[in-house]
Amino acid sequence: MEDKRRTIDQIKFISFIMLLTVCLIIILGNLNMFGISKKLDQSEIFERYSVASILTVLSILTGFFIGKNNEKPLLPLGFIIFVISICLLILVEIVGVQKYGAKRWIYIGGISIHPTEIIKIPIIMIASYYIGKQKRFLIKIFIFGIIFILPAILIIKHPDYGSAGSILFIMFLTLFISEVPMRFIIPVILMVILSAPLIWKYGLKEYHRERILGLIDQEERAMEVAYQTVQSKIAIASGGLHGAGIGKGEHGSGQWIPNLHTDFAFASISEDLGFIGSTITIIVFITLITSLCSKALLLEDKISKSLCILTAGLIFFHTFVNVGMVSGLLPVIGIPLTMISYAGTHNISTGFLIGLCAGVDNKKKSFA
Repeated sequence: MEDKRRTIDQIKFISFIMLLTVCLIIILGNLNMFGISKKLDQSEIFERYSVASILTVLSILTGFFIGKNNEKPLLPLGFIIFVISICLLILVEIVGVQKYGAKRWIYIGGISIHPTEIIKIPIIMIASYYIGKQKRFLIKIFIFGIIFILPAILIIKHPDYGSAGSILFIMFLTLFISEVPMRFIIPVILMVILSAPLIWKYGLKEYHRERILGLIDQEERAMEVAYQTVQSKIAIASGGLHGAGIGKGEHGSGQWIPNLHTDFAFASISEDLGFIGSTITIIVFITLITSLCSKALLLEDKISKSLCILTAGLIFFHTFVNVGMVSGLLPVIGIPLTMISYAGTHNISTGFLIGLCAGVDNKKKSFA
């Protein structure tokens, strides 16, 4: 009995750390966006980001409430959001707004929505449910095929390879934790590896191939496809140990980095807050991911465990890829840094998942 009480206390403490950490990230994101708006002389960037931050907090609270009061099944809610998200993805093909060479956004009532980010919510919810409730692995594979492959195909058509990559990453993570026999997983991995030459030739557009080649030869292509990467590295280096101060980074003020407020927001943190600030940012993200995984280990319900692990995987992917591309270690593929980048739909969607994970506990059969 005492061990159970200790476990409950540990879960509460980890949930508190989780919520505290995500609040710190949101505060850091607002400070950074305030500095970026000063650099770019565009006050509306900070204003819109602040509104999105409020919606993100509300989304976290909504997820937390559902997680705390989880007597109702997770599956119906997941499927409803999934169907709505698929409809929105199809709608993008018809009335979507094209930016940066891809159709990713639709405008509803003057508000920009990125359906690719919304669909990550039901994918993780449905996958978590079937990991915990479905014992027959063939049915699992069939369900996983629908909820992962169908959205990935629609997203690749836009094309949005960064978001498609995040969904495929979650798919592989799902297979590994769902007790699907390795004899089914290994062929899938081999198929992906062997299809790499075909993906390179027929799956990627010319500018995608150029970005990858530009990563290998950054200095020679500094004024071409590697321009953003090289400028980002200059901004990071100029920050030094302590940084120039919020909104005072000269490289960002010169507007040398395209998309500074979106995909390259971490470069602004490094420039304004230096090595210390960027290191603290990474540590905070590591703390959030670790708290999600730690809570998964303590939870008894397999659905709740899976929910925490898959959410941690999503945040890890965005953090690893974004920091990697900003620092010149990975090609630029348009992945925002959670709660730091100007990416309202992504931040709100991920916030809901974090709130959901923070709310679940061992007091009841979660989502049974």
